[in-house]
Amino acid sequence: MLRQTPLFLLFLCSLILSTGGCGTTDPVAPSPTTSPHPVEVKSTETAPSQSVNNNALLPSLEMVKETPRELQDGDLFENVAEQVGVDFVYQNGLEAAHYQLIETLGGGAALFDFDQDGDLDIFVSGGGGFSDPPLVTLGKPGVFYRNDLDADGGAMHFVDVTSEVGLAAAPFYSHGCAVGDYDADGFPDLLVAGHGGCQLFRNEAGKCFTDRTAAAGLIMPSWCVAGAFADIDRDGDLDLYVATYATWQPDATRQCISDRGKRDVCAPAQFAGARDYLWENCGDGTFQDITDGAGITLDGNRGLGVVAVDFDSNGWVDFFVANDVQPNALYSNHGDGRFESTGLVAGVAFSATGKMEGSMGVDVGDFNGDGAPDIHYTNYTLQDNSLAQNDGRGGFTQANSVTNLFHKSTPWVGWGTAFLDLDGDGWEDLIAINGHAGYEYQDGPYFQPSQIFRNQQGKQFKEITARAGPYFSVPHAGRGLAIGDLDNDGGVDLVVVNQNEPVAVLRNRQPYEHWVRLRLRGTQSNRDAVGAKITLVNEKQTLTRWIRGGGGYASHFDFRVLLPWNDSRESEIEVHWPSGGIEWFGNLAPKVTHELVEGQGKEKESAVGAPGE
Repeated sequence: MLRQTPLFLLFLCSLILSTGGCGTTDPVAPSPTTSPHPVEVKSTETAPSQSVNNNALLPSLEMVKETPRELQDGDLFENVAEQVGVDFVYQNGLEAAHYQLIETLGGGAALFDFDQDGDLDIFVSGGGGFSDPPLVTLGKPGVFYRNDLDADGGAMHFVDVTSEVGLAAAPFYSHGCAVGDYDADGFPDLLVAGHGGCQLFRNEAGKCFTDRTAAAGLIMPSWCVAGAFADIDRDGDLDLYVATYATWQPDATRQCISDRGKRDVCAPAQFAGARDYLWENCGDGTFQDITDGAGITLDGNRGLGVVAVDFDSNGWVDFFVANDVQPNALYSNHGDGRFESTGLVAGVAFSATGKMEGSMGVDVGDFNGDGAPDIHYTNYTLQDNSLAQNDGRGGFTQANSVTNLFHKSTPWVGWGTAFLDLDGDGWEDLIAINGHAGYEYQDGPYFQPSQIFRNQQGKQFKEITARAGPYFSVPHAGRGLAIGDLDNDGGVDLVVVNQNEPVAVLRNRQPYEHWVRLRLRGTQSNRDAVGAKITLVNEKQTLTRWIRGGGGYASHFDFRVLLPWNDSRESEIEVHWPSGGIEWFGNLAPKVTHELVEGQGKEKESAVGAPGE
């Protein structure tokens, strides 16, 4: 296969090699007594007398990357980033050769309709770099692209309007993003998370963003990674969960070597986890920290992924948090202001063999068609990703072994993930975006192939990466993944954020033949209808989807729901609104986006009691 060296690697070569020379490393703190991941060793103590080349170019990054194969008939996706005007690169600062833990996490993307013109715009976080001495983290601006979609022909074209909309500032090294209409004015707002806190940007009627962080009271001097908006008390306002990673600060004297004898980033287990945050929306533009009183008590989390839906079907939205080298957390909402940590008894805190995992991204879907929200979360190398099947009451069984996913992802480090119906057959398929966290480890290369698995009628998954398209034919240092129909043609498209290489915009080449798109608007519920359960009922099958808060890795997915549609009178949509009410909607025209407004459907009796009952 032809090979070439990407321009950004040539740039890194010249920059890093210009610093030159070998140096004697300073001693580091002893390694932890247990492996930072249950199955491998991330770092070892460097003796004072041992010499390590601090600034030599990492051999993994010297590797000549493969050229993607040519596009073929039958490929699922085509990378159209260059053609549609997306040319952004998320940067992690590795060119400075400081080997800091923050370099490993990467960034995410958000797909949402900023100006309410009917198509999805794109935000990508920027990452950062370093300044020394002393060594401190610096932010790099993210990018915001307005989608100037040709409504007639469906051709995508994105315009960089970052400065115009007020998102050019970069006060901290950024990772994740979350979207939610926290002030219920009809325009989605944006949260950006990073090292040192979060920024809350209010959408000013689709014209620009204003920074309302301080005014909203969202002061979090922590290493924030991801967020999820959800209405935890069913008062109609979106509250906010923020996952934090570790109590870490950059340190030029801290040096670790890998199992290959190369200097590398230190293990995350050398740093204590941090306190997550749960913020209650006060309804007046401000938020109140209710973390402790609400029972979000696992202070030692290293949180990377968070998703919010009603896992136990009691009518109240819950949170699942994917933690790195800590037990995963499931917070069950009792509806009285309290959450209970139920991850252990529910079967999602540890692996199927009872071990802690290095979990990163997470998503929710109904892979087997039973109407209950299942969980897929990505893990570190040698651990396999995890598919947790919901028993309908909020308990889970690890289902890898019975769905043909066992050992399918073991060689790779997984980050972004999503349930998505690729071909419109009604069965949700799976995608995992991969890339190693460390630069030089024997357990896997830095650049890794991502994977796609086709759902075979809810029974097993079959890997179909080979026909996914040119992007999937070569390895990447992948991190964030966002999904949504960018060109409104009835196919789910992908935006993938890589480390130090251009963002990929992967257009779905096989849209559904028959479909409807649903956009829910709450009136008694929160306006975005986060937490809603949507069920399509027809003579062929029953499909269930959720409007989730959070999900993926450090990213936000399209709130709209795309469903295959049998254009018959028997097809109806049932909506379980977050407020507790149930309504039916029918007679929906195909290949159209329908706004389903709470209170305008055929009413059914409430499935749950009023708030507080």
